[in-house]
Amino acid sequence: MVTQSDYDASVYALYLLAYYPDITNYIVAGFAPLLRNYYINYIGNAGVCDYLIIFGDVLVGSFHTDKNLAITFYGLYGNLPDGKVTVADDFITNTFKDTLSLYVSVQIANVFRCTPIIVIMPLVLALLAWCAMNVIKSGWGRSYATCLKVDGACLTVSAFITAMALFISGYFVSTNLLNVLPLIIVSSILFVRTVILIIYEYCYNKKNSAIPISSKTK
Repeated sequence: MVTQSDYDASVYALYLLAYYPDITNYIVAGFAPLLRNYYINYIGNAGVCDYLIIFGDVLVGSFHTDKNLAITFYGLYGNLPDGKVTVADDFITNTFKDTLSLYVSVQIANVFRCTPIIVIMPLVLALLAWCAMNVIKSGWGRSYATCLKVDGACLTVSAFITAMALFISGYFVSTNLLNVLPLIIVSSILFVRTVILIIYEYCYNKKNSAIPISSKTK
């Protein structure tokens, strides 16, 4: 037995799919899109880059800085006397303050999301170095623990370089890219250092093996 409410919801879903044929591109849950998603999709299709959308208790906007850097922001607001905004700048600033706890939670979640990768990366690179050292018959590199210590010793330097790079790139790149940039930078530094270490050890062993034994004993 189909209830009246289920029937009405199904009819409304058919109406949406018939009237908005591309609605399936941004429906993430339920039969109808969120109002926010609908307007953002509508603005995106219209080619609008700078906008401010205000809903019942949230707002979302996008603008370009004087350096043409795209900034997208989201905020919560409330406690408006008579629902009026007297100073637009204070209104937008307060939305960021009210959303501070949300931003902090997201950043903490990002830290926990990045931690497993940062832990696994040295283990994988140490395994790569250990295999390479055994192939080139390196003296000290045949121990996996030693390779792990050598790779791990670079983590502090990698973290410092990453922090400086993020501070500088924060003025030039988008927020979405900043969320994944630490992993890219740290992984790249560790990988490049491991490759350089392997190449150096290979060249060192090759040079020593080319020296006659009699010359080494003189």
